Amino acid sequence: MMPRRILALAAFLAALATFAASAGSHALPADVSEKGRDWWDMAVRMQYLHSFALVAAAFASTLSASPLIGYSVWAFVFGILAFSGSLYWLALNGPGSLGAAHWITPLGGLAFITGWLTLGVGVLRKG
Repeated sequence: MMPRRILALAAFLAALATFAASAGSHALPADVSEKGRDWWDMAVRMQYLHSFALVAAAFASTLSASPLIGYSVWAFVFGILAFSGSLYWLALNGPGSLGAAHWITPLGGLAFITGWLTLGVGVLRKG
């Protein structure tokens, strides 16, 4: 993936995180529990952090042609969708609302870890 596209994706996801942070501060329903608000805040933090990880991946793609850097981009994006997305869902719908898909949150966390590892190894390889 080209650095410009990675940066555009990072900007879009960071803008969505900013929107989510604002919604969490001003528009969450009154009946969202304290735990739900904690989940929302964690989802926003992890989305921000991994949006900036995409910026690092864009920079890394100018240093190395390793396909691992591209894999890290997809791992970060999947992690944001799975981890943060599932926490947003849980915050709004309560514990147990993921049903059989309860495994999606830790899978998103594993994707984040995979993204960081593939980014690190990808930068060390010449491609």
